Amino acid sequence: MIILGVIIHWYLTVFVHAIYLHRYKSHKQFALSKKAERVFNIISYLITGSSYLDPTTYSICHKLHHSHSDRNKDPHSPANSKNYFDFHLVTIKNFMKVRNNIVKPRQSFIQKFASSIYSRITWIFIYIIVYINITNSLWYLLLVPFHAYLLILQGSIINWCGHRYGYKNFENLKDNSTNALSFDILFFGELLQNNHHKNPLRLSSSYKKKELDLIYFVLIILNKLSIIKI
Repeated sequence: MIILGVIIHWYLTVFVHAIYLHRYKSHKQFALSKKAERVFNIISYLITGSSYLDPTTYSICHKLHHSHSDRNKDPHSPANSKNYFDFHLVTIKNFMKVRNNIVKPRQSFIQKFASSIYSRITWIFIYIIVYINITNSLWYLLLVPFHAYLLILQGSIINWCGHRYGYKNFENLKDNSTNALSFDILFFGELLQNNHHKNPLRLSSSYKKKELDLIYFVLIILNKLSIIKI
């Protein structure tokens, strides 16, 4: 049951990350009404909890990534770091720089609250209380950092693996983006990075039969339900 809960939290976060933060907020691959966008943001907060990332800051950083992919001004590129841990810290530093200098003065109440240290600490206590009440061993508390850091962890894995491992369909791109299929079972299409960098506005990131972008099919379903508009 505990493992199932961990898996469910992982993939719910993947959906929020891929659909709302990446494909909508950063690339506008589909449209949302103002009300629907607010609902998506609240859902994002409830699912990601202490690892919530401000969507406007995420969008700015990701657009910079595409504009300067794997060059000096890329805010999250493995090419600019010595190792994974250095890359991870540099990514966080650049995210906070954009948030504090550009976004923070214009944040909504929910974004300010969700990004605050008070909110993050509250969520960590919630994770601890849940584990204490549903398990019979304190060893399970070792999973709390996983939940607390989940969205940030996913972002760094996608950008690290998607620019270092795998193959390329488009060799002419002036960056290191790859299709890291070996890891993509964890991300449902988000690691088809070489395809995505070829055409960031394309709804599906798959170009070959072996490439499966499951997020694309979720978007088609949401469109049929009139939750989003493609």
